Amino acid sequence: MGTRARGKHEDAAATRRFYFNDRKIQKEPIPEKTASAYDAKVPSLGLRLTPSGKRTFFWYRAVNGKLTWRTLGEHPVISVEVARGMAGDLDDKLKTYRKKGFAGANPFASPDVPDVLTLESLMELYISQHIMLTTKNPEKNAKSIREQFNWYLDDWKQKELGEITRKDVLARYGKLWQKVGGSTANHAIAYVRAIYKWAIDRELWVGKNPARLHKDDDLYEENMRSRYLSEQELVRVRDVAEEYRKGSREHRDLADFVLLSIACGQRKKTTMHARWETDPASGGINLATQTWKLLASETKNGEPFTVELSPIAVRILREREQMRDISPVYVFPGSRKDRSIDPKKPRFDFNGTMLKKFFKSAGLDFPRSDPRNFRIHDFRHTYVSYQVMAGRSLEQAGAAVGHADVKSTKRYAHLAQQVQRETVLAGEAEIERRVAAARKQLTEEASRA
Repeated sequence: MGTRARGKHEDAAATRRFYFNDRKIQKEPIPEKTASAYDAKVPSLGLRLTPSGKRTFFWYRAVNGKLTWRTLGEHPVISVEVARGMAGDLDDKLKTYRKKGFAGANPFASPDVPDVLTLESLMELYISQHIMLTTKNPEKNAKSIREQFNWYLDDWKQKELGEITRKDVLARYGKLWQKVGGSTANHAIAYVRAIYKWAIDRELWVGKNPARLHKDDDLYEENMRSRYLSEQELVRVRDVAEEYRKGSREHRDLADFVLLSIACGQRKKTTMHARWETDPASGGINLATQTWKLLASETKNGEPFTVELSPIAVRILREREQMRDISPVYVFPGSRKDRSIDPKKPRFDFNGTMLKKFFKSAGLDFPRSDPRNFRIHDFRHTYVSYQVMAGRSLEQAGAAVGHADVKSTKRYAHLAQQVQRETVLAGEAEIERRVAAARKQLTEEASRA
């Protein structure tokens, strides 16, 4: 069943009507040009005749001021009585829609749109007709949207769009803010706002966007985090990491992950899913060239990127390379249920208790409300911060880490790979200089105590 909207009634002056019956329709002459006729019994039922001999039933009515066409099927596959029944059903649907003041889901918007739009069905339409067609990493973005809805809006998914009110959105926003933080709450509600807007723009839904909040709604104002490890904190983190490297595989994996995060500045998932290069075209870590090539599907901004590996990163990776006979693909291989290495998949996450103990040992166990609160992503901030403190420009530091700042992306693009390598080396040299000075200071303070 097809749908299309017409700006004008086609050939209104030449429109003819007669009482449809199967015999008369079969006797209709084949026209030189496409022509239409309407049923005198059901005014919305039409018959389209083409030079090829096709005779197609259609339904044609104004829906909320917009002329809408629905193809019903070809005659004689569909008889006159069946076509009249289908047209009558559509008339009834239009009557019901008109009684609602044309509010809610538009049942005539598209044959792919269900008569009753729930939040979940709209989400899937949004993914299939927008995300999968217009974004750089459609599969990744679609997965992210579904995860947000499953985690934070699962009890809303079967609700009709009109059942979700602005009051509901504000209440959910406040609940999420307290439970998972303001930034996550902002993102979850932003997804709801986006799909409602998309539905309204495409006339799939007529009504207000309940997630269109205002400044006076006491929303969480996101500040760009600038938390990074001080010189003294770097000393403690490195010391704890070296101790953890002497422990179990779990402890060593965590220690190496932390050290690589500081040395490479990549995001948590990117580092945990790091791969050894087995084929130049597939990307991965190549210790011969001291580079780590990320494919477009592995980066947040959907652009391929090459990480220049610093000497510390190379040292850690060379030690981990000894495990390649067990795990030839992943730097941090996953585990089976019996905790043995599973070479076919990457590590998913670290034990939460162990991670908290690591942060506590390094003096980073601050509460969420404390501005000194430290998160794994702040290792990335540390990486960039020390490059800037070493005298590198924001553009150079951003290029070295693969930042996707909209205002600076064009400036990043022209930077040569050699400049990126110099930036990486400068940042690490600054870390080493400051760590050495901090270690000396701590040693002197301990000797005087």
